[in-house]
Amino acid sequence: MSHAAPRNAFDFLRVVAASAVLLSHAFALYGLPEPKVLNGQYLGGTAVKVFFAVSGYLVMQSWVNDPHLGRYLQRRALRIFPGLVVATLVVTFVIGPIGTEWGWARYLADDGPWRYLAGTISLKTSPGGLPGLFESNPLAGAANGSLWTLRYEVAMYFILAAVGMALWHLPKRLLVWATGALVVGFAYGFMWLHMQGRHAFDQGVPVLWRLEPWRFGYNFQTKDFFDLGVYFFVGAGLFFARHSLPMRLWIGAAVLLLASYVPSDAVQKLALWVGIPYAAIAFAMRAPVIFRDIKGLDYSYGIYIYAWPVQQLLSQWGLSRGEPLVLVLILSLISTVALAALSWHFVERPSLRFKPTRVPPVQAQAVAVDHG
Repeated sequence: MSHAAPRNAFDFLRVVAASAVLLSHAFALYGLPEPKVLNGQYLGGTAVKVFFAVSGYLVMQSWVNDPHLGRYLQRRALRIFPGLVVATLVVTFVIGPIGTEWGWARYLADDGPWRYLAGTISLKTSPGGLPGLFESNPLAGAANGSLWTLRYEVAMYFILAAVGMALWHLPKRLLVWATGALVVGFAYGFMWLHMQGRHAFDQGVPVLWRLEPWRFGYNFQTKDFFDLGVYFFVGAGLFFARHSLPMRLWIGAAVLLLASYVPSDAVQKLALWVGIPYAAIAFAMRAPVIFRDIKGLDYSYGIYIYAWPVQQLLSQWGLSRGEPLVLVLILSLISTVALAALSWHFVERPSLRFKPTRVPPVQAQAVAVDHG
């Protein structure tokens, strides 16, 4: 989720992906089936995988350009948490009192908003939704269902940093090999769990699907952890291969076409793991200039973190009045983009000004001399 270099379309691509998540969730939040693409993949889920692939590419770029753990973690934190904190406050203390069925006085007197606030900002699984909020909606009680991906994103940041630190002073090619090994490891883990799950289902034996690192309450659906890990580290690997691989949109389209029509589940999954990151990076690199010149208005994160609660609130209104989905969708898009713009201009971009910059070696020596 870091900033992209000039002359690419990463900012545009991420806004499109965030908007696709909004569109997909509009159906689910109105009690309708979500649209599907690529032979049965949910549109929103596919967009999330694009996010992880792009994030892997850009975060690996950030690490390679400045392999310093402290500065790396500062950059990642400044990209994730300022916007998340403000959005969670807005959901908890603005949308919550407006939409709750309890009435605002009872709502604010309950400890539920504070527990939700702490659980969400810390990226833990929240102990339920907000008191009386969206309880009559098709997806009852879900205050901000999109945020579940953030803890997976942050987990990938830490894994990349751990591998980078382990290979700190070793040749860069070892980081390339390590990235490939992570892709293979995550893919193997997913496939193994998939086979175990199917076998266990046939035998009626329960399967453990969760990881709880250090028992601090950070619950990960294990299949999602491995699946999203593949997309993230394939994207990271494409950073190293960006000059040696031909980045062509038609190649990505061909791989995704294969994923759409191949009858084998395993081959389809492999095609998606390769095709989605490749197509996303190829588009960012080869998109028409009009898309590559869109810079400085990265509303994607704001759209992602505000869309769900805005849609829930407007779905509650629309369903109670019998309004058509298209009206609720239009109002949701306008409201969400407005909040995303405010988030970018007044929270996210000001916070990113505190991102640490790498001090060139010559400048660092001069500073050391000047200060004795």
